[in-house]
Amino acid sequence: MTSHLMGRTRRVDGDARVDFSGLMIERLPSGNTRCRVRMKGDKARKITLPVNPDHPDFADHYRAARAGERLSVTGVHGPDRGTLGWLVALNLERLSATVAAGQASPLT
Repeated sequence: MTSHLMGRTRRVDGDARVDFSGLMIERLPSGNTRCRVRMKGDKARKITLPVNPDHPDFADHYRAARAGERLSVTGVHGPDRGTLGWLVALNLERLSATVAAGQASPLT
């Protein structure tokens, strides 16, 4: 596992820069990455963030982690585009439209 501490600032929404001190991006053996934040006042404690830096609520999760709290991910998000779950959901959606149009049996 490789980890590195992110720089003190990170670009958000174009030219704005936000201070994310204590943020660590770690590369796992599987190739995935995870974001962890060192809790302010207790450098030994690290909190794993459930979202990546490109998520719209990342800053809220970061601030909560620095304070020692964990936020849950809000809202129901569908599967990521290009995954098997996305393909199954797309297929079921199109099948429902076909049944609604009377071109397929509801038993399909």
